[in-house]
Amino acid sequence: MYSTELKAQWKLDVNGRVKNEDTGKRFEGVTITIKRNGAVWKTITSPSNGEFILELPPDAVYLVEFSKSGFTTKRIEFSTKNVPAEDAKYGFGFPMEISLFEEVEGLDVSILNQPIAKVAFDPLYGDMNYDPNYTKSIQKELDKLKKEHEQKRKEQEAARKAKEKEYASAIASADKLFNSKKYAEAKPLYEQAAKLLPNESYPQFQLGLIADELAAANEANSRYTSAIERGDKAFAERNWEKAKMEYNAAINYKPNEVYPQNKLKEIDNLIKNKEKIDKEYNDLITSADAYMINKNYEKAKIDFEKAAALKDFE
Repeated sequence: MYSTELKAQWKLDVNGRVKNEDTGKRFEGVTITIKRNGAVWKTITSPSNGEFILELPPDAVYLVEFSKSGFTTKRIEFSTKNVPAEDAKYGFGFPMEISLFEEVEGLDVSILNQPIAKVAFDPLYGDMNYDPNYTKSIQKELDKLKKEHEQKRKEQEAARKAKEKEYASAIASADKLFNSKKYAEAKPLYEQAAKLLPNESYPQFQLGLIADELAAANEANSRYTSAIERGDKAFAERNWEKAKMEYNAAINYKPNEVYPQNKLKEIDNLIKNKEKIDKEYNDLITSADAYMINKNYEKAKIDFEKAAALKDFE
């Protein structure tokens, strides 16, 4: 802070506005840091209209820095030194406008480590003015920076559009697979889209749904496999009721699987043909036993094998 004596003296009133160079709109939230003779003196933040007022007392050099995250910092120097008393009686007003542009990868902005302009008392006009010699010394580099920035922005915009096109294509293909319940095939396409445009929430949301669906599918697969194993065991033991219960459970887990459906049909046919099979079986056993009694072992063997094929549990 400056002294009471300085407050009573004249001051330089800087009435300014900060804009977004890329959009042309007034800029809110820009940090304006004022350094007085090299040390931080004040810090303010631009409001929604981007306007600010700086009251700079005499006999000092002020470096005003304009900064915002994601944007390139710019600086302007104001000197209130060496101002004749007769010219400073009512103080000075200085209108200005400054614009910040977004940081662009690969753009050399080292020239902006220096002030883009210097303002001091101009005895020719008896007022505050830009230092023409300094402006001339730096203008060529500033013009070069502006040109390079515009070129980088065009390249960046072209790359952005290419990414958006690739993103849209990946999403369209992924959605088609997702809607067909081909979750495993859709997943890498959503992942590709998420990498292309990391700020888009849709791919992440879809990947969350896929994770849930795949987890449910894995659980269903596990339960299906267990049910089939129990069903097959019951089938082998001719425990038809148990086998049917397990095969029906398997169908509930994976309705499109044909194996348990075929086993149920097989069980129904076995039950339906039980009397016929039993009769054929008994006839073959009787025949084989008769052959055994008559020591016709070859024919007995054939009938026993046929009977075994009908009821391999006997």
